Amino acid sequence: MPLAENGGAMWGWVKKVGRAVAKGVRGIVRGVSEVFSAVSWFIHRLIGIPELIASLAGIRITKKLRLKVVILPDASGSPLATTAAVEEVVDEAKRVFYRNRMKVRIIPPVDEETIVSHFAGSVPDYVRRPQCGPPGWAERYKGKGRWYARHSAPYSGRGTATVFVVDDVHEGPEDKNGCFLGLVDYGYIDSGALRPPAMPTPVPVPVVTATGSGAGASAVSVLTAAVKAFTPGVKMTLAHELGHACDLLHRTKGGKTPGNLMRPGKDERTHHLTDWQIAWVRSSHRVRYF
Repeated sequence: MPLAENGGAMWGWVKKVGRAVAKGVRGIVRGVSEVFSAVSWFIHRLIGIPELIASLAGIRITKKLRLKVVILPDASGSPLATTAAVEEVVDEAKRVFYRNRMKVRIIPPVDEETIVSHFAGSVPDYVRRPQCGPPGWAERYKGKGRWYARHSAPYSGRGTATVFVVDDVHEGPEDKNGCFLGLVDYGYIDSGALRPPAMPTPVPVPVVTATGSGAGASAVSVLTAAVKAFTPGVKMTLAHELGHACDLLHRTKGGKTPGNLMRPGKDERTHHLTDWQIAWVRSSHRVRYF
């Protein structure tokens, strides 16, 4: 084999081994990071036991939850949502977290004056469509997850939850209104959950009256299912995801109060939380006195 070819083959082998080693190192780092995050969560939960007990006993002094919502731009550079639309769901979340006897005020992060802001600069196309569920867990240590971790880090002090307004949130083929996975400081809200669908053009249809039907009959407008889909529960998407950020799980059993905030179906949600859910949120590492 000529020397040049031999050298090229050797260099190719070195690069292949280097990539394998780098992949292995990244896997070890991911594993250590996961263990550290899990241990840190467990320690915070142990520290929060007195607060949990006090909350269950009805002793609930006002606490704080720091929140940052960052609106990403679309491919053309236009914001995916208006500040006013985001502030509306933030206000809804504030009502949910202070009402229901929870007494948790939602405030901006440390050294920030506002909760809502627009992302400055361009955004890679691949980050605008994050996934939830198991696919979302797989993304955490890939390019998409690293991007969100890097851009939420400036706000992460004192347990701040950072929520990004994105183009679309999905779990496989299923569309989601939002997502907040465990053991990370960031989550997402689908921009479609911040505005009602466009009102369709009214479609006149003949209706039967006492005098008959046809051209002389009165007409009504057809309200499409798309418009009906924007229910009050959709406005609670942010509050629902903040519940996940504070370690609440989905509540699939309704019991005497089926309209729980943590119901997976957006149409079934209300402000309601059980005493146990309230105590669990208040004892979360994200909810603090200072």
